[in-house]
Amino acid sequence: EKPGGKWKWTSQAFEAPLCSFQELVNVENTPMLLAEAVERVRAMCGGQNFSWERSHGSYGGKLHINFPIVLWYQHSWENEIKKSRTSCAVSFLHRSGCAFVYQPTVPVTTLIIEPKQIFRPMFHFDPRSVHTFKLAWRHYLDFDSTDYRLIVGSELERWCQRCSNAIEKPFNATYWLLLMIGSLYRETLTMRNVVPKLDPPEQVPVICVDSFVALSALLFAPERQVLYAGVDPTPSYLRWLQYIADQNNFRKTKPVNAANAATVFEMNEFLDLPVVIIFYGRPSRGKEADPLAWAGNPALVKSYISRFCEDNKCGCQVELATRLYTSCSLGCTGAGDGNKPWFCWNGLQICEIGVPMPHTQAAFLSPFLSSKYVAFLCHLHGPDGYIPSEKQKGTGGRLDSKQSSQMEGTDLDEPEKPTRSSSMKTGSMMSTMDNGPESCAASQAGDAGDSDEEESESRRSWSFNTQSGLAGVGKIDKEKAARSGYKCSCGQYIFSDKGAAPKPRGKAEGTFGHTEGEAAKLRQALLALQEYDLMHTFVALMSGGLNLAKSVLRLHFSIDPGAYQNLPEPSCKSYEEALMPWYREFHRMDMHNRSRHCMLLTSILRGMLGDGLTSGLHTEALDMLRLPLPTAEEKEKLDKSDKVPAPRQMLGRATAVGGAPHSLFAGASGAQRSPSQILQRQQSRESLASDERPDRQVSKAVGSKRFLTHAQVSCALNGCDSPLGLKHHFETFHQWCHSAHLLPFVKRCYRRCGIAGLAAGQHVGRHSK
Repeated sequence: EKPGGKWKWTSQAFEAPLCSFQELVNVENTPMLLAEAVERVRAMCGGQNFSWERSHGSYGGKLHINFPIVLWYQHSWENEIKKSRTSCAVSFLHRSGCAFVYQPTVPVTTLIIEPKQIFRPMFHFDPRSVHTFKLAWRHYLDFDSTDYRLIVGSELERWCQRCSNAIEKPFNATYWLLLMIGSLYRETLTMRNVVPKLDPPEQVPVICVDSFVALSALLFAPERQVLYAGVDPTPSYLRWLQYIADQNNFRKTKPVNAANAATVFEMNEFLDLPVVIIFYGRPSRGKEADPLAWAGNPALVKSYISRFCEDNKCGCQVELATRLYTSCSLGCTGAGDGNKPWFCWNGLQICEIGVPMPHTQAAFLSPFLSSKYVAFLCHLHGPDGYIPSEKQKGTGGRLDSKQSSQMEGTDLDEPEKPTRSSSMKTGSMMSTMDNGPESCAASQAGDAGDSDEEESESRRSWSFNTQSGLAGVGKIDKEKAARSGYKCSCGQYIFSDKGAAPKPRGKAEGTFGHTEGEAAKLRQALLALQEYDLMHTFVALMSGGLNLAKSVLRLHFSIDPGAYQNLPEPSCKSYEEALMPWYREFHRMDMHNRSRHCMLLTSILRGMLGDGLTSGLHTEALDMLRLPLPTAEEKEKLDKSDKVPAPRQMLGRATAVGGAPHSLFAGASGAQRSPSQILQRQQSRESLASDERPDRQVSKAVGSKRFLTHAQVSCALNGCDSPLGLKHHFETFHQWCHSAHLLPFVKRCYRRCGIAGLAAGQHVGRHSK
């Protein structure tokens, strides 16, 4: 009602239908692009429910979520209906003691880079290589026939082989795009005077490749990360790439106070990888002659992200990088004032998130390459794709059931079986959990006997991707699939490419059409980078939803010491001996660092708040625990336990191998392994596998997983053990967000009861009555 031009509040009693935990986690999953998911939040952004903390006109550092509530005591005549209000605060500025730790993981998706048709003789030596090599580098290097004869000359075949080795490994720049997106939103806060301008040191080397001498030093150097800056970059662009390549290390030594405020993102723990910046030509002088022109200019930073994606052909990875950024914020109960502690969305002050291990060694060869977005473990398109042997070629390339079973490995170094969908229904996962922990993570392979049923389920679950073709893959090679006996799994982790430009017929039109198609894909990918207020309202909802989802998960599985206080003695004191092995198994990760704990978190979040807050493709590794290998005593306890089998040992991990002075890791406990021990253990595994199966070679034979092995070793060398122990993770949790704070949850609850809305539009974030 609206008497006198003012809204009058009314209340109505209702009873929401009960929802079981199994129904909650089995809500239908519809994968959604981030741009579409953020647009759903636009109607809620800007109302009185989401208010930014302002100080002298600057805002953006803290967001308050406020909701009016009506307390109705239905069975009490003494208490009247009371109107109250509930609130929580979400901060995007750093708080003391809180940090997100980015752990390297084996990529779920990656870019396969291949030479363009005209430049293939550069990578595979043949009689055309001399002419192609000179023609290709003439546009980027300054040389004459004498330089070529003295430096390259008779070593051309060696140069071609080196170029081929550089592009052999899959390309992944998600980690660097994540840092760039964090820089984009930080400069928005700099423009609003929330955080000060940066003057980062120039510590990362910048190399201009203008001759064969410089190219030789780069091409034959040890493997390292490369950020390719294109041709004739501006000084501002180069300085910004230096800031990105530094990975915010220079901020770790500065005290964070009101005068030197920092965002949550830039104070996180990163991988600290060695990197070099490469460009061709000469730095151009123009409007961006000032090296710090990008400071406080988010529009310029966004144009730099677009340029980097265009030069490195990695625009399709912007979606995943932005998804990783959205899980970075801190929460607090109430208004967040005073001495109240702040926590990550997992209810702790430390939260670990998996980020794909980057590999950009071949970035400086991007002008001669084309990229294809595929699933890392796809048997047809992945880097370790199926290659038929001579014996199988003679039989038509098909595998019988016995040969197919021999091809599949049982170790964690082997990929998932192609008959298993990584989008397995959570209900079956829940049934295996209730029956015992003998089941593995939801994304791991299952039994071969259920292959027909699982394949049909996979087709039903992922039909939205396979109807219009796979992004970056195109039509599936049916002959290759029939020859290998495998099926393509790219559609399980890659959105369908509905906006792809049609392929032109003519040769002249082909180049133009190909360029237009890449530009359209880049524009589509950059739609994920929305304006600051809208994006961070989405981040606040996601963080609050994950905090509530973890509370529901802990309540269902009784993950808290308080659940066992009323047990009779000695059970109330010895429950840890029975629960800790199960909890370790509950957090046991597959090769992509996904666990059942992570899978259930995303499923509960989807059931409460709907689709879109996570990608829906099961690529996230949230609230992970990289625990050290069990000690001898723990192994004996696990072996003696009849209830819980010993967890499968994963690849050994080193603590703070990256060399950065991580203060958070000072208290980490557990067995540590040096890089030499990790490599030695990996080599022993490979030699054992080759001894048991003589027909399988480690490097290039059928079923070889050398790229997967390289990714796992890289993750082990650059990763670290969890700063928080398993017991602390079990016992500690702080819930700072409740269902009343989450408008999508309340909307879904009220709609189930037949009620259209809460109140007036200006009181519920512009939602209609």
